[in-house]
Amino acid sequence: MIKPVVIIHILFLLISNGCRAQNPEPPLKLKSDNYTPITTNLNPDYFLIGTFSDYMGRFRYINRETQVDRYYPNEKPLAEYISTFIEKNYNIVAKPKYSNSGHSEIYSEEIARKLHSYYTEAGLLKDNIFDTPEKKHSFLSGIILRNGELLFDDVFRVTLANSYNGQLVYNLIKDLGCDKIIYKIRRNNIPVTQVFYFKATPTIMAYYALSSDVNKATRNNMEQMYLNNIKTSQKTKARAEKRDEDEIKSIKYLFEL
Repeated sequence: MIKPVVIIHILFLLISNGCRAQNPEPPLKLKSDNYTPITTNLNPDYFLIGTFSDYMGRFRYINRETQVDRYYPNEKPLAEYISTFIEKNYNIVAKPKYSNSGHSEIYSEEIARKLHSYYTEAGLLKDNIFDTPEKKHSFLSGIILRNGELLFDDVFRVTLANSYNGQLVYNLIKDLGCDKIIYKIRRNNIPVTQVFYFKATPTIMAYYALSSDVNKATRNNMEQMYLNNIKTSQKTKARAEKRDEDEIKSIKYLFEL
């Protein structure tokens, strides 16, 4: 169970219900608001495992020996990006395989063998593998790419469904210097979801910039599919929009922004 260490967490809860990498990503230098140079060094392994699905554990729906991952129809931009990322960084061709429903899967025995070595037999990430800031930032970047959304300015929301990575994500956000974090868990949801809101550091924003366009494209796909659903009434859509507006107002209030 995650134990909030900042009073803002409590306030929110009260008001809410193998192969070697080839051609690695070159360092990206950005500047923060005070013009201090920021260099990002993306670790390909840790970035990819950050994007991995782990619904009910990593290997509940993933073949440990051959499969890299699976993706929902709205995640097509993500699947294509991951395929290109693998080819660029590992010199391995692993194209998405699409079904008639739009779902896709990526397979590569080499990538699966290498990256699944970071997991236990039970499908959980091993302890003590995040021993450098670079690895922590790279993993969190993968988490944000697939499960996160930039709500406004430098404030993110990350949502995990039936995931065992909640405690890990919470600890990494704190370890990387974020001092404004809100956590809540929706135990009565199906699936059970854990939601994190946090104000990112300039370095986290620099890492996010590496794949922000893919994150936005995936989110836009998901929103468009929702809006195009004929079963979704205008009243339901309006309620969803109002809920999002209220959520942002609450976060701004609690973060004193």
